Amino acid sequence: VSFRSLTSSSSQGATSSSPRGKRTHFKPGQYCRAAVERVVKVKAKNDAGATVLATRYVLAYLDGPYDADEVVDTKRIAFPKGTVFVGVPRGVIVVKFANQQQYLPLAILLLTSLQILAFLFYGTRKPGGLNNVGAGHPVVGPGWLHYELISDFPQCEDRRGQAWRLFTYQFAHIGYTHLASNMFVQLVFGVPVELVHGHVVVFLIYQLGVALGALTCAFSDIHKSVVGASGGVYTLIGLHTADVVVNWRAMAQDANLLIRGSLCLVVPAMDIAIYVLVYRDSSTSYAAHIGGWIAGFLFGASFLRPIYETVLNRYFVRPLAVVLLVVFVTFAVTWFEVTYPPKYFLNGPFWNADSYTTRATDHAGSCCWKLLDCDDVDEDDYQLFSCDEGTTVYPGRYNTDEGLTSLETCAQFLEYLASDLAQEARDLLR
Repeated sequence: VSFRSLTSSSSQGATSSSPRGKRTHFKPGQYCRAAVERVVKVKAKNDAGATVLATRYVLAYLDGPYDADEVVDTKRIAFPKGTVFVGVPRGVIVVKFANQQQYLPLAILLLTSLQILAFLFYGTRKPGGLNNVGAGHPVVGPGWLHYELISDFPQCEDRRGQAWRLFTYQFAHIGYTHLASNMFVQLVFGVPVELVHGHVVVFLIYQLGVALGALTCAFSDIHKSVVGASGGVYTLIGLHTADVVVNWRAMAQDANLLIRGSLCLVVPAMDIAIYVLVYRDSSTSYAAHIGGWIAGFLFGASFLRPIYETVLNRYFVRPLAVVLLVVFVTFAVTWFEVTYPPKYFLNGPFWNADSYTTRATDHAGSCCWKLLDCDDVDEDDYQLFSCDEGTTVYPGRYNTDEGLTSLETCAQFLEYLASDLAQEARDLLR
């Protein structure tokens, strides 16, 4: 902001001081530039002589003073670093949101372009090319891009060491509708934030949100193979939400505040409704959405610089957000590293009511999970089993007669491996 001389009549009650305790002032008709540190409410007399609560600003000196008609070519530093002006009334302040148009949305445009190019590149290499890519199928992008904790049966390899999967799943999508919706929301929420806060901040937070979205799946949606940029998209929604929250008072007079606030609520609400009504029983994973939003909101509340910072934000909201972010990141990374075979943090996905009780049973576990839970089964013997629909284990990988009974427990697995049927499977493999 810039503000006129505090010696003017409209500045009554305002004071200024330098770090050395000296009072500072500049001539009427001049102005200084400063950053808004906080807003305070003070008792003051209005034109009628009544005592009212008035809004006053605490400004941190940047440079000046300058004459009103002076062209500023170089900064003029007349007061010591750390000089503050306390109790400045709104009437002498001219708001200059100079940083809002400082950046072009290069990071968001780059990410969006790369994700679209990846879709086109891999789509043209599928059988039939892009003509066989529909609105909701197939998955466009090779398997090495996907995020998953364990490979397909019977290899059942631990994928946690392939750290690139925490990031590369953003470049694979299920059909063009999945891609188009993600790209649209990404531009709507990402561009306004990048215009203000810059390329580096948005790019780093986006990528960290993508990774934390995947890590959230590691304790809340462990059986899914995850693709799509939704983790990053929801990071931007969370980041945008945090930007609105920390700047709510500064935006109070902005006509776009209602639109921005509504978008932060309506888009996730619509997505949740679609999940509940359409995709709840499908293979779609929403844990990456939730993890990305949490990451974006906490990163935003912790590190985004507000237009002006209130006492509540400085001493409560920001420290609390930093603590919660550290806890979230530490827990997600630690669970990912030390928990294998993967397990739910609760008794199932945290959006499932039964997950908070002892009634929940993990029926979604794949054949790999079931065999990995039995430590006495050697991984080389997994090929002696067959797997139906990815979740039901049967004896005899090369003997899938309809009369065979499924195997559910570790004792049943070991009993089968000691049987003649397992020996027949070994002989066939030789």
